[in-house]
Amino acid sequence: QEEHILVSGSRTDGKIKFWEIQNNRLILKDSLENIPSTKYHNSLLNINGNLLIGEENGIRVIKHQNKRIISSYFFKDEDFGGVFAMKHLGNNYFICGRSFGFCSLFLLRENSLRKINIFRNNNLSVYQDENTTRNDEYFITDICIRKKSETEGNILISSVDKTLKVYNYEYHNISTG
Repeated sequence: QEEHILVSGSRTDGKIKFWEIQNNRLILKDSLENIPSTKYHNSLLNINGNLLIGEENGIRVIKHQNKRIISSYFFKDEDFGGVFAMKHLGNNYFICGRSFGFCSLFLLRENSLRKINIFRNNNLSVYQDENTTRNDEYFITDICIRKKSETEGNILISSVDKTLKVYNYEYHNISTG
């Protein structure tokens, strides 16, 4: 929104595209190919010039500026399964909802992601084989954030098992000096 761009993803062609809207027309400005993850509608998140994309087994971070892609890296974690939803909590903190009913909290740093916490939102699906993700009865379908202040709020998480859970969050800046 701050750069007046539209970002789209397509599972069919495996691309992330950066569009500029001018006079009721879309003009393609840049694209990134071979992105297998764009099938989840809530798995795109923009934080301070970084587009985060939830993928299978990780999160791709695309740095962008002036409607152009500058760089890309992939934070891989084999235990993730699919990342289905991501929301910004404030500053550089964000939460992602994953396969098997898990949620992960992260801090986006200059060129890396730092795992802060992982919690199970609901019951754990058995996942002995690779195909279970497609039939996962517990994956996170959506996350909503309600801010009470700059450092605290509520997180509402919905799952495919038709449950809604509400969590309170609070974070503090830690001085490093």
